[in-house]
Amino acid sequence: MNQYLNYRGILVPFFNLEQGGVDTAIRCGIYPLEEDVTLNKLYKPRDVVYDIGAYIGSHSILFALNGAEVFAFEPSPFNYHRCVENCRNFRQIHVLDYALHEKEYEVETLFKDCNNQDGIDKKQKIKYKILSNIIKEKNLPLPNFIKMDIEGMETLVLKTMEDIFINVRPIIFIELHKKPIENKTQDYENNPHWRHISEGGFDFNILKKYNYKFIWRDGKENFIDKNEELDWNNEIGPSVILIPKEKIK
Repeated sequence: MNQYLNYRGILVPFFNLEQGGVDTAIRCGIYPLEEDVTLNKLYKPRDVVYDIGAYIGSHSILFALNGAEVFAFEPSPFNYHRCVENCRNFRQIHVLDYALHEKEYEVETLFKDCNNQDGIDKKQKIKYKILSNIIKEKNLPLPNFIKMDIEGMETLVLKTMEDIFINVRPIIFIELHKKPIENKTQDYENNPHWRHISEGGFDFNILKKYNYKFIWRDGKENFIDKNEELDWNNEIGPSVILIPKEKIK
């Protein structure tokens, strides 16, 4: 099913919408959500935005409509083709079919692509790359803002971004996908889920050393300052904004 999104009087077509999630929000005319409007305050026109986990391009299109140049990363072949089709009228959106990781390889794997409304993930051919290598190989401009929503792999990808934290200093919005300890589903050898620090995952507290401030979104859509030492054995999130302190007004 196709649907038009009316954003500030601009009609944007979306193709082959599925059931659930952002697809349903677009179909029902309730997209963008409050959180999406909040993201627009974190970058400026002409900024470079990395949309990591672009899905069907819904956020990428909002970023572009607000004047940003967007590099959309979407590795699922099914989602990638939908993302390309949805973004084809936006010359400032560049769609890349890579999954980010702390190592590089290509593999056929069960993959969390947000289309498993039946609860069953499908096997897909995925290309894993390290972000810094993509930037060098593709000569990408460095990001002013990063949106990351990658189903738990944020805890591995962030481990590769030290140079970006130190020298580039983007604002970063992350959807967190911490799983309950007893939940072993959607955690595959070649497509891992959330990794706790004790399992080799990223320690967010390191960002304080790089002078980043943490702003959390609670379950009631409120953003709160929570800058004490974080205990990753407890539920946190569901999302966080990481802001270099020199960019706080």
